Amino acid sequence: MSKITKYNYKPTKTYDPNKTLFGYLRVSSKVQLEEGNSIENQFTQGMRVSKQLGMEFVVLNEEYCSTMSKIRPKLEQVKNGIRTGIVKHLWYYSRSRWTRDEIEDGLISRNYFRKFKTKVYEGESGTLRRLDSSQDRMLDRIFTTVQQFDREQRREVSISGKKTHVKSTW
Repeated sequence: MSKITKYNYKPTKTYDPNKTLFGYLRVSSKVQLEEGNSIENQFTQGMRVSKQLGMEFVVLNEEYCSTMSKIRPKLEQVKNGIRTGIVKHLWYYSRSRWTRDEIEDGLISRNYFRKFKTKVYEGESGTLRRLDSSQDRMLDRIFTTVQQFDREQRREVSISGKKTHVKSTW
């Protein structure tokens, strides 16, 4: 984790918005954070994407924070950075690391990404999220909804497995 802190966002530092890729990192639980794999993996992938784009990589590391948590300070920093023109290029590992559901994602997309012309890159390859046309936005919403469905389905399977495990120990 110490190599990540070197890349943490520093509010007093001046960043060139056109040459800086801000990476939002988050895991859902303290166990995931302590295991180190997911945050480290997200960081490594973000560094790779920033090199591909020829940009400096700056990290906003939420560490462990459930998407259901109402307090997400680094997400608020990202939104503020977009509003103030500091964040023009944003990367995150996946939408499951980014937003709670398609409603929140749609609001951020409309009120930040589109309004302030923020370029958003996703995943290991840094795919540019297309929001230019109505067709792009429709496909984007479908993709977000499918990802939410997948997340909910995995959660249901996990809860079901835990219930089964508890019953079998009685």
